[in-house]
Amino acid sequence: MCSRLLIRISTPLTALLLTLALGSSSQALAQAANFCPNYANTTAGNTPGSGNGGAFCLNGSDTWFDVMTAAIKAKVAEDKAHACATGGGACVAPHLLQPAGDPAPGESILFYNGTGSGNAANSMKFPAGSAGGAVTGLGTQSIGPMSRNFRPTESCQPGNPNCGATQNGQFPLWQPQIPNVGGLDAAVIITRAQTNRVAEINTPLVPTDSTKANPNNTGLACSFGDPGGGTNCYDQLLQVVLSGTDGSGSSAACADPKRVQAIADLSAAFGTTLRHFYRRDDNSGTTDTWKDKVNVGRFCNGAAIGVLGNNKVHPNLNNQDLDPIRRPCDVSNPGIKEQVACTDLTLATPQPCNTNSPNCTQGFITALSENDPGITDITVTIANRIGSDSTGLTIGYAGREGIRLPSGTTLGPTINKNAPSDALVRLDTYLLARRLFIQRGPALPGLDASANEAETDVRASSGACAAPPCLERVKNTGGTNSGLACPDGHPTNKCTGGGNKQRTAEDTLFAWMTDTGGGGSQEGVPGRCNIDPLMKQFGFITCTDDCTSPPSGSSNLCSKTPYPTIPSTPAACIPSNQPTQAGGFGWNYGTFTCAAGTICCSTNAACPGSGICPAATGRPVNSACSANGVQAECAAGLTCTDISGGLLACQ
Repeated sequence: MCSRLLIRISTPLTALLLTLALGSSSQALAQAANFCPNYANTTAGNTPGSGNGGAFCLNGSDTWFDVMTAAIKAKVAEDKAHACATGGGACVAPHLLQPAGDPAPGESILFYNGTGSGNAANSMKFPAGSAGGAVTGLGTQSIGPMSRNFRPTESCQPGNPNCGATQNGQFPLWQPQIPNVGGLDAAVIITRAQTNRVAEINTPLVPTDSTKANPNNTGLACSFGDPGGGTNCYDQLLQVVLSGTDGSGSSAACADPKRVQAIADLSAAFGTTLRHFYRRDDNSGTTDTWKDKVNVGRFCNGAAIGVLGNNKVHPNLNNQDLDPIRRPCDVSNPGIKEQVACTDLTLATPQPCNTNSPNCTQGFITALSENDPGITDITVTIANRIGSDSTGLTIGYAGREGIRLPSGTTLGPTINKNAPSDALVRLDTYLLARRLFIQRGPALPGLDASANEAETDVRASSGACAAPPCLERVKNTGGTNSGLACPDGHPTNKCTGGGNKQRTAEDTLFAWMTDTGGGGSQEGVPGRCNIDPLMKQFGFITCTDDCTSPPSGSSNLCSKTPYPTIPSTPAACIPSNQPTQAGGFGWNYGTFTCAAGTICCSTNAACPGSGICPAATGRPVNSACSANGVQAECAAGLTCTDISGGLLACQ
């Protein structure tokens, strides 16, 4: 899929003011990398099927989407202004993005596909061999826009010839340098712009690292039902809300009375219980920022693989919906709002369901992977949902753009009294400050120059292009390939791409964005002077106010070293969200068959010797439950009860 999807606890709780300073105030598998629909041709512009047009897709962070799209257009425009289009001038690589002889003179040979930082990292390397063999080199692209750094497992795996025994999981040549930092951003919590909202969140910081939140203290006694839990239930609200009392995302941690209390406390500023907390999916660098900075392991809703799942049309439905705190479904609206995963837990074997079904519920935490119609990225999709929710009871997290767009409809609380301002992000004072990387791998291995590259099935596209397989690398020349259907299943357009031609185009764009001496620009200007105006245009933060003065020193996040890698995520727990595994989507928190070496979602513990994961039912008093007026998941003698605005707990 190369084309981008546009297309009541007690009376005091209902009136509490949070002691945690919550206040009131007036914000895998890579995708195919060979055909994209924006590459015009000489006969019919952008009309699909009218010729042999196509472009090389670049997967990467959605945060970068507007900047990268604009950068590609700006580079082509610069070339055209200097008479470097096909047939004109004497411009040569690395200056010229559009190679001579392409079927669309002056148009872009590159298309930015987004889909998440994780997909950029995956697309920059080959997967392991089918029998667990060595990773032998780069994958379908050589540069990767990312809103976080590599994880150790992304840039090096056992057997990779580029990785020595002492190289702690990284390609040395992949380590970002200062020019690789294109700008800065911040993750934010987003609320609707209204009087009743959370305006401030305080969270303890690691004593030795002021850039990270301290893990929640799970040993605190809980005064359930008191405002803020009597300040005893938890001391790290964000971790508890997103991933349970211990950050594990297990059902036990996410149904715990302390999390019920935390959500009641978070909701208090809004006047009644919040409906949903939307998040970016697991491919997102924004999500990795939350994991790294707030000690989130797994999220309470479960895994969210988005575009890497089997449903290529509606990737929202590839995301798990396992949060024990259940809320009404956010009903889809054709042409305005895409469907999200909801679950009918009243069935003997719970199933994913249409949001119009009467017994469907949706977890409090919900991941979004699909742009709502007419919106170009997930951050703005989340912000639009929150800003347009007249109840004001939907919140979420995304990039800083989410409190800038849609203009005037959203706001964001400060964290520890710090706002995500340009100055505080540059200083790395705002907790969720982050760098925006334009990563680059080393030179391509010998495969790219091989004579038989057209016969090398590196990795087949899935979905519509599964039969016959559409090769991610086709011909070194990048020409039309008869007999191969394009990745989006179009019957006449053909796959093009891979090899040296693609690498040359990517290097051309990379040099235009990063070259410190101006060697990548027709006008001889440093890369930052090309990219900084685009960063500002789309609400991001430039490394310096003067593009000719590179950032330096530890007081600027762009040049602050070292660049820490993002910790690897915990091992997946079961039930997984693979549709082939019974109960994967509609798990009713009962026992589940497991195999040695797997982790149980119910407990975050290893599969026991019995081969059965314990049930996440029989929950004690004040734990979360899912069906008002019945026992539901509660222990014997307790009933699932609405304790405040639809917030259900065992009483």
